[in-house]
Amino acid sequence: MFVNYYILIRLILFILSIIVISCNKPPPTIAPDEESETSSDTTYNLETCTTDIATDVPEFFQKYFHCVKARMSESGNYVNIYYNGKLPFESWYYSSSHTNHIEWYTQGTGYFQIPNAYIQEVDYVISIPVNPQPIDGATKEANAVDGIVGNDANEYPLGSVGCALDGVNIFNPLAAPGDVIEDEVYTFDLYSGHPAGPSGIYHYHTTSKGPLEVLKKKLPNVVTQITPGSAEIELYGIMCDGVVVMGCKELNGNSPNKSDWDAQNGHIHNLIDENGAVLFENRYHTHICYDIITEEDTDGNGYQEHEYTPESSYYISNGTGNNNVCGAMSSPIEPDR
Repeated sequence: MFVNYYILIRLILFILSIIVISCNKPPPTIAPDEESETSSDTTYNLETCTTDIATDVPEFFQKYFHCVKARMSESGNYVNIYYNGKLPFESWYYSSSHTNHIEWYTQGTGYFQIPNAYIQEVDYVISIPVNPQPIDGATKEANAVDGIVGNDANEYPLGSVGCALDGVNIFNPLAAPGDVIEDEVYTFDLYSGHPAGPSGIYHYHTTSKGPLEVLKKKLPNVVTQITPGSAEIELYGIMCDGVVVMGCKELNGNSPNKSDWDAQNGHIHNLIDENGAVLFENRYHTHICYDIITEEDTDGNGYQEHEYTPESSYYISNGTGNNNVCGAMSSPIEPDR
């Protein structure tokens, strides 16, 4: 019996010593990349993303936007939309450790993945004027929508100039000087987006099924199709100056009147939803609606086919430091209410 007690006491002392050592041991050092990997354990999608839209924000934003925060500014002149630029769907542009990551595969001849470009979460905000004022009231002619950087004083700057329905950046539809924007489609993922190189700023230039999946989630009795060009309603997002970006259908499900489109497939009329409610009065908006990428005029509006987001702003953008030039910011033009 003496031996058994002796062994038991030694065992208890050994266990206590292990506990003391464990308690005094400093926590392991986590490298920055390892830290980001451990923070990506949860799949980021339309169910897990945070949507926080105040009740006093206009119905348009409450009805259609998801994965964003929206607040009225203190004066009531702006809607401040906060978003993180992350794609709430799977992509090969997520790092291999992220649960949203899928392996790359070619979508056709010439497609490739941008090397070392991965989606990064960044805090953005755009302050959209509630009652935007037209710059001059004129339609956008070919000289204002020429696909060349810096040829028009009212051209959106390169980078993030809008927010899609799913909290993804909308970029200017131009490429850096010397590049051809049409060539960028060969780097798109399954949601027609990609990061801006190593910066990790994921964005859209053109149509995407991502915002249409948001419409299907929020309006399941209205939207059942998520293929661009085939959805019952096609809305992609809004630009920082208040220009709405749509597809081949209006918000009430009607096909748009192409006869009055300008050079970037834009026109003005009330934006009416499927219930007949007027969400915006006389709002300039554009339609990204095409079958194939081409330089021909397939719309019959007298201009080259327009396959991308708006190039030239329609409304004045006061408060951004340069009239008619706006974009994503780190803080809003005016604080929230």
